[in-house]
Amino acid sequence: MSSATRSNYLIGLRVQHIAATQNFTADFIRKPDPELPEDQHTKLLVDGKITQTPDGRWWFKKIEGWIPSDPLNPNNGQKEKILIVWRNLTGDIEKDNLMLDEWFQKYRISTRDFEYDTIYVNGSNNLPNLKKEGDKWKVMLIEEIFHKKMWENMG
Repeated sequence: MSSATRSNYLIGLRVQHIAATQNFTADFIRKPDPELPEDQHTKLLVDGKITQTPDGRWWFKKIEGWIPSDPLNPNNGQKEKILIVWRNLTGDIEKDNLMLDEWFQKYRISTRDFEYDTIYVNGSNNLPNLKKEGDKWKVMLIEEIFHKKMWENMG
């Protein structure tokens, strides 16, 4: 069973669509940024746009579905729309997060709108995040939820 399948199961996701994995590449530049602290004078940017290519260094997989809003009453018709984004992490967190940001922009996915109630992403990220009702964040780390759900009924 893959990590994606286990995570879908653990959060109770009813999968509606699994997109094919997409690979991307990009060129990067550094530009001065006066808003950064003095010890960091430049900001990493994509030079142009990210490009989809079969052998791109960065890949993304998008899974869409829903979970019941009330897990204790799953058949009441109330649903939370879920987006899960799996991506590879290259070890360069600055480039990995910039590519994630660019991927979200390319597909016009916003963490600030109501298209999805919750967005799960693997790996740390710098996506804009909104606090929802009940102290729940809109963007959540897959790994944190995976471990929480896997061990919540133990002990």
